[in-house]
Amino acid sequence: MSHTRSITKRYDLHCHSVHSDGEKSVKELIALAKQAELAGLSITDHDTISAYPEALNEAKKESLDIVTGTEISCLYGEKPVHLLAYSFSVHDEKFKGFIKECQRMRYERNIAMLELFEKHQIVITPNEMEEMFNKKMHAIGRPHFAKLLIERGIASSFSDAFNQYLADGKKCFVLGQRPSVEETIEAIHAANSFAVIAHPHIIRDQGLVKALLGMNFDGIEGYYAKMGPNREQRWIALGNNKSWMITGGSDFHGECKPINKLGSSWVAEETFKKLKERFDENE
Repeated sequence: MSHTRSITKRYDLHCHSVHSDGEKSVKELIALAKQAELAGLSITDHDTISAYPEALNEAKKESLDIVTGTEISCLYGEKPVHLLAYSFSVHDEKFKGFIKECQRMRYERNIAMLELFEKHQIVITPNEMEEMFNKKMHAIGRPHFAKLLIERGIASSFSDAFNQYLADGKKCFVLGQRPSVEETIEAIHAANSFAVIAHPHIIRDQGLVKALLGMNFDGIEGYYAKMGPNREQRWIALGNNKSWMITGGSDFHGECKPINKLGSSWVAEETFKKLKERFDENE
């Protein structure tokens, strides 16, 4: 498994904070990274970069290496795809504008989901959501809906909430509008950043995998949580074949994903160095 590779410095390039659907504040996440003996990380919140610059300042204080990151929800045709962007400048106005547009789409998707809940006699107001999670509707994700359903006794667990209401194609799922994969790659490259395919192993549609492999990416997430070397090998080989960077991380969110422990997957210094050099150049 990725987490058994023997290496001195480990970097987790995929984790989430309270700025999207993670359970830890930026400060807690960085403390946890130190505790897990990580040399560095990237916080890749969904469709937001608001964990930065606090994360950069906090990491500096704690002598932890960090590069900017975000996980962007986009579409290939009607099919949802997640991309990771790394090493952008937090001051890049054009990229910030693109992320703002992603947030507008996420907001509309969330409102449409609330309307569907209402059709199933579950009334949840945007205000309730925002107050309960102390965040704006554009920062709300499906795990928040799941928590609320559990809280109200409508679902017994996260998996129950997703199986009944929230998973793709279930009764309260809304795909919503999202930028296309092509637009997203273009926006990432315009910010002189790296565009990476997130967790390709969860993409069931092999035609979609093939289409993505034919696109202008810089990397693919080959190491992921506790995926295991047999499953990792396929993505590492495909990435190497394209001369792409092989990235990796835990996809840590907190207790809602207990097997995705921070640092359970990681990359070595050589990969992190490439990201850091580009980030320093952009800053």
